[in-house]
Amino acid sequence: MGALLEMPLKAEADLTPHQQAAYELLMGVATTDQYGMATLEGYAGTGKTFLMGKLVKELSGEGIRVAIAAPTNKAVAVLREKVGGDLVHAASIHSLLGLKMKELENGAQECVPDGESSLHEYGVVVVDECSMVSQDMFSRILFSRGKCKVIFVGDPAQLPPVGDDLESPVFRDVKMRVRLAEIVRQAADNPIIGLSMQIRSAIEEQRRSGYVELSQSLAADGPAKAGFVTGGSSAVFEIALQVLQGGGDCRVVAYTNKQVRQYNTRLHQALYGYTDCEFSPGETVIAHEEMRATEMAEASNGELISAGTSARIITSEELEVVDVARAEGRLYDFEYFQLLLRRDEGSLVRAAFPAIPGQLEEAIRQRWAEWRAIKTQAEAEQDATQRRKLMEKAKEVSGQTWAIRRAFAPLRHAYAITAHKSQGSTFHTVIVDWGDLSSMRRDFEFNRALYVACTRASEHLAIVV
Repeated sequence: MGALLEMPLKAEADLTPHQQAAYELLMGVATTDQYGMATLEGYAGTGKTFLMGKLVKELSGEGIRVAIAAPTNKAVAVLREKVGGDLVHAASIHSLLGLKMKELENGAQECVPDGESSLHEYGVVVVDECSMVSQDMFSRILFSRGKCKVIFVGDPAQLPPVGDDLESPVFRDVKMRVRLAEIVRQAADNPIIGLSMQIRSAIEEQRRSGYVELSQSLAADGPAKAGFVTGGSSAVFEIALQVLQGGGDCRVVAYTNKQVRQYNTRLHQALYGYTDCEFSPGETVIAHEEMRATEMAEASNGELISAGTSARIITSEELEVVDVARAEGRLYDFEYFQLLLRRDEGSLVRAAFPAIPGQLEEAIRQRWAEWRAIKTQAEAEQDATQRRKLMEKAKEVSGQTWAIRRAFAPLRHAYAITAHKSQGSTFHTVIVDWGDLSSMRRDFEFNRALYVACTRASEHLAIVV
């Protein structure tokens, strides 16, 4: 059963009546045995995170072991900052479930168990950004939670898990659903929130958002926080460059990886010139895929040396480039750079990056093509002995290709990101490439990508058409 909160209960001074009603219901879920799970859903500006911060502090203050989690490390970091992660354990949901990415012979990856789930060790686990929770992850949570109460928190207007055509099952299959429908006073006059409400209406009415309609929703005399700008990709680049040159926190949000990479390359060159390495010290890079990096330690003489261990870098984790050095020799016959990178918590790691990324990508593409050809030949082979030899050869080619992929860090610039990768993050200034997002054919996906892109901005939003 879902609950749309309309009737106020006695409110605390810093909670609205709607938030107080949600607080009472969720406290009941967390402290009684009536429900094992609940979903708190609400659109941007309804105060979900503020409410969960109050709930987490109250529960941990009562001696209940609480963990806060999200599908990505970036979302976990944002959540920890907003709700006071010092009071409770904070981790990715993959970490709590004991999952890791497994390399498959065909070049793909899948999430598999890597040790025991620790979900059942907590009294309450809060999973934020739950629109990103897939059916598989939801099933794993159900299976491993034990007596732990799980509270999902999210926005049903955001993008569903990658590859899914429907919204996350947390919005359909959880019996206790609590909905915040009222925009809090602090956000009521924010044009970014107003714009998101217009996009939300299009989502609910199952029609495509139009920029004429959206631009008309912005008050001419309102605060200059959000607006539409003409000029296409050239204007996107110029606005981003101006903000970045002024030291601002800025992200371009687009749809396609191709467009994202073009923006990143142009902005890097405009800021640092044409450099030997794709990255320069001081830049922020993002892990495009999960990777391993060598952990560094300071020797007695002050020099940095390998700690002898490797660190797991999760997809979408951001790192700061500290130093770039061309390596002597080659790695798998590729010239490369050694990058010294700083993680959010301050630790240093080292990773290899190809001197000519396109050359590496083409070599890997050719190797997977070779693997597919061998597999096809093996499947058509009638002789069992020959078929076995071909299958062994295919496995060998796959292993070699994975070894090359693992040797080099899958890093990208962070000036521009896709709407999917932006989910769970917040930036001071966001520049949305309307034209690139518009290449999404399905209204369902376009509306949600636009909604996600616009609501990433905390202060300034420019939608460029």
